[in-house]
Amino acid sequence: MSVQLQFEFTAAEMREARKIALKRLRSRRRIIRGLTGWIVFVTLAIILVFLISNRTAPPATPPPPTPSPASGGLFSQMIVPLIPWVLIFGFVWFFVVRQLRARNTQTGFFKESHTVAADDNGLIWMGNSSRTEYLWRAFRGFDQTPTLFILYQDDREESRKTKQVRFIPVPKRAFTNPQMLAEFQRLLDSHVHSQAGAFPVIPLAAAHAE
Repeated sequence: MSVQLQFEFTAAEMREARKIALKRLRSRRRIIRGLTGWIVFVTLAIILVFLISNRTAPPATPPPPTPSPASGGLFSQMIVPLIPWVLIFGFVWFFVVRQLRARNTQTGFFKESHTVAADDNGLIWMGNSSRTEYLWRAFRGFDQTPTLFILYQDDREESRKTKQVRFIPVPKRAFTNPQMLAEFQRLLDSHVHSQAGAFPVIPLAAAHAE
């Protein structure tokens, strides 16, 4: 049985597909390195503030001490000077690192209308100006969410080595009846290895309700 689909991606589907695909670039080692970077950054900032405060020469005649709440001393001397550094680091991470990571996913095909045909031989993907035929062995895994199937052309280790994710998302709302959805699920289960952590299959009516 052949499955025939025609659809255009929504903005929400674009965001969801990128989010799920980018998870393939993450690993326990990368998370540990990220936490280590934060610890080193905060430690260096504290040392820098401490050195700068110690290099400030005291006045010849110190003024009489002014009473201040003991609880506010640590906050004003140590925490407040760190706030600009934290803001700078957060700005760099959000606007630079996230933008670079976003480039590691394919996004050009999201802007076209698409036609997909799938059977036991493989999958044909047709856009406005292109036609690509895939054998099932071209896909190294797939994930699914309540609204999407996501087919990957690299396994997890390959994606982490190349820092790129090649994937094809298929929205579940494009299936016009439950039989087509079940047949596409069968094709994936028969020919493509499912990734760990995939969402369970949901009925077609629930997918349309989303």
